Amino acid sequence: MIRCRLRKKRLAEALFERNAAGGRAAWEDHMTGCPRCASEFEELTRTLGIMNRHDVPDPGPAYW
Repeated sequence: MIRCRLRKKRLAEALFERNAAGGRAAWEDHMTGCPRCASEFEELTRTLGIMNRHDVPDPGPAYW
């Protein structure tokens, strides 16, 4: 549990691939051994991917 809390503090760094070399290795080791954290990280990675799409539909002439 303590390891999970410590790793969650580094979640943003991992999402944006800004972990220090040693920190990244420790992060990956934890993700391999903790399905709950790995699942949370995968979910946040998917969410970030959706947010980065920048798909803004044209509202059409009725909007303007």
